[in-house]
Amino acid sequence: MSKSNGRPPPKRELVIIAAKIPRGIVVRLDRAASNSWGTRNIVISRILEQYLSGELIRADNTELEFSDSIGLP
Repeated sequence: MSKSNGRPPPKRELVIIAAKIPRGIVVRLDRAASNSWGTRNIVISRILEQYLSGELIRADNTELEFSDSIGLP
């Protein structure tokens, strides 16, 4: 990953992780990618931490299951 003008690389690199993470989370990561490196890393780590710990829930209050997220969005 190369830095240009203090911004993270283009969102195409997020496609690599999109295969194992639900679309809603990838959208949040994509939004975070437009921020500075520091902010991007904080947002990404918090979202992934919540997802992997089971704290992150869907808008309809059902829990996200990792088994449902395998495959491309």
